[in-house]
Amino acid sequence: MYNFIRMIFNPIFHYRNIIFFLLFINFNSFGQLKCEDFKTGTFYIENEKPDNNLKKWIIVRTENDQIEYENELGNNPMFLKIKWIDDCSFTLKLDVEKLKYGRKPIAIDPEQVLRVMNIRIDGKCMLYKTTILDENGQEFSRTNKFARNKTIHNIG
Repeated sequence: MYNFIRMIFNPIFHYRNIIFFLLFINFNSFGQLKCEDFKTGTFYIENEKPDNNLKKWIIVRTENDQIEYENELGNNPMFLKIKWIDDCSFTLKLDVEKLKYGRKPIAIDPEQVLRVMNIRIDGKCMLYKTTILDENGQEFSRTNKFARNKTIHNIG
């Protein structure tokens, strides 16, 4: 009788461990944002060296367009076109058709392309690297972070 009970319940205990392991992995990844969560929506970038005028940028992104505002929505917009390379990387170029409606950045020529690549996601923040080539082909990059909500926590 003991062998009969053991024969029935032994596989159940084995599968129980597998089920607990799968549940653990599922709960561990629950709520973790992915690159695709940063494709569209409203995002915030804090100015690393805030001055009296510029504290943050607010980014409103659709599948094909990005509008960047200084400090608050509607304030001094910059219009950009997005071209997605994959879920985690994209390029930005000034939208020359809308350039007359917003600000033209001093450091960016309308023909230049910014490449943006996700480095890491931590909570509701994405650490990213932006790269641009100057007219001589020299590459400049900058690393920063943006968040899906208004609070950006430190990620290094």
